[in-house]
Order: sequence, then C-alpha cells, then structure tokens
Amino acid sequence: MTSTEELLKSRYGQRKTSSRSQRRLVTAGASALLLAFLVWAGFASVANSEIPTGSLRGFTVIDQWHSTAIVTVSTTTDRVATCAIQAQNKTFAIVGYKELVFKPQDARSREITINTTETPVSVSVHHCW
Repeated sequence: MTSTEELLKSRYGQRKTSSRSQRRLVTAGASALLLAFLVWAGFASVANSEIPTGSLRGFTVIDQWHSTAIVTVSTTTDRVATCAIQAQNKTFAIVGYKELVFKPQDARSREITINTTETPVSVSVHHCW
C-alpha cells in the first residue's frame, strides 16, 4: 500500500465492499419493480382500448339558435357509446351541448342538430364514454 492510500483510509475509513447477496437483493428488487410496471402498463392499455372515441366530420351554423354536426364514433366493443358534443362561441364559452347515444345496432355516423344560446363559431366532440 502506498502512503496516500493509508492516509485516505485513516482519514475516511476503509470502504465496505458490496457482498454478493446485496447485489442479488438489489437486482431482484429492480426486477420486481420492472415487472410491476409492465403489468400496470399492459392493464392500462387494455382498459383504455375499450373507451369509444368520437370524431367530428363537419359542422354548419344554421342561425343564432341552431347548429348541425356530423359525428362519427368508433369503438372496439358492442356496448352503448355516448359522446358529448359542444358548441362554442368566439370567446370559447360553451353555448350549446348535446349528448349523443350510439347503440350497437345504430349507424356509427350521425348528423345532429344542437340548440345554442348564441351564435356558435365551432362545434367539437368533447369526450365519449
């Protein structure tokens, strides 16, 4: 040993070496966390694949009190899907709202009329469930 190594050991103490069992324990813990994350990610992706999605094909402002929209829904299940459609004015305030229900036997695209409280400038599919 050199005098520098002896000086460092006397000042800071001797470094503990990692034992093989400690390395295995850390590796097993990391592996368990990785496995738990993969299981959670798989479950989350499968659960979210059943949520229907809606899309707006177009809309027309009829007058101050009415607007029409063509809405299409896509789903991977044969359950009832409901989509929230909203009309907004130029300050992004919601001036019209309608829930559109798609039954499994219904067509997946439909034109609807939304009653509004003032002139809308946009219509959107807010979300589906």
